[in-house]
Amino acid sequence: MLRVLDNIEPYVPFVPPEEVTYLDKEYAAAFKTGSLHRLGALTQRPYYYAWQLHIQFANARALIKEIDDIPEIVGIKMRIQMASRLPFQMANARSAWDDYVWNTNALTPEQIRHGAEEMTRLSGLPDFYIWCLADLIDQK
Repeated sequence: MLRVLDNIEPYVPFVPPEEVTYLDKEYAAAFKTGSLHRLGALTQRPYYYAWQLHIQFANARALIKEIDDIPEIVGIKMRIQMASRLPFQMANARSAWDDYVWNTNALTPEQIRHGAEEMTRLSGLPDFYIWCLADLIDQK
């Protein structure tokens, strides 16, 4: 899963730190106040969808690392329970990719095709990962 994320993220532009700060602050304020107008204005900013995609990819990486860092002594069942969050997180990453593709003209057709292939692969990997973990139960 990490390899898939690493293959796609270079297609997404770097978001300048000052823009990240602004988007973080305004996004939180838009939700706190319930202002759809404010949220709509954010989606019109040039880096908004790239910012969202980087967040979802970072969240996915953090979850994978969290699962991988669980000590073996804790047990396989705990890993499976934590891994059950992966399909949702990968769906969020896929959705953020789709939003980015639909709202930017920065990608070539080849990048769009490659990204779609990788994201399709990403959609099935959490299930396979959980299956592999479950298979370990019988081996112990």
